[in-house]
Amino acid sequence: LPTVDVHVKDNDGRTLLRRLMCTAKIFDNPKTVDDVVRMITKIVKLGGNLSELEPSGFTSISLLGNNMVVNQTTVEHFMILLDLPTVDVHVKSILGMTLLHHILESISLHNFDTVQGIILPMVRKIVKLGGSLNECDKDGCTPLMCYVTGMEPTIASMECFLAILELP
Repeated sequence: LPTVDVHVKDNDGRTLLRRLMCTAKIFDNPKTVDDVVRMITKIVKLGGNLSELEPSGFTSISLLGNNMVVNQTTVEHFMILLDLPTVDVHVKSILGMTLLHHILESISLHNFDTVQGIILPMVRKIVKLGGSLNECDKDGCTPLMCYVTGMEPTIASMECFLAILELP
């Protein structure tokens, strides 16, 4: 039997993996997130690349990280995806942003009273994979600068910021 060619691109240059990541609210339903991770893992095993820059100038993994609803289930599953062999935390989007930039910018827009305890392990894992808190994007902003730009000044968000500052 012939296998699926996951490198085929649509007329806009998007691969199957990219189209899957752009599916509205793909990671939002706790009941289906296990299946979504299995789908993504299977596409990667067939040759899909989560860190390939698509024509829009973003990677599939950064799009998912930037658009997911942050809760315990989604973050745990996102962290599973970070272990896939095609994840490269150094790839920069068209905006010069790394995965850490996209994650921290996205996280800053969430309610920290409900997500504080799950953010730090994800950031710690990205840093452990080689992500840098000092890498600048095209505007000269580090991931933490992206974080504080959208941060609501709550005790939880500030405690999270201080905890990130203490990462090795």
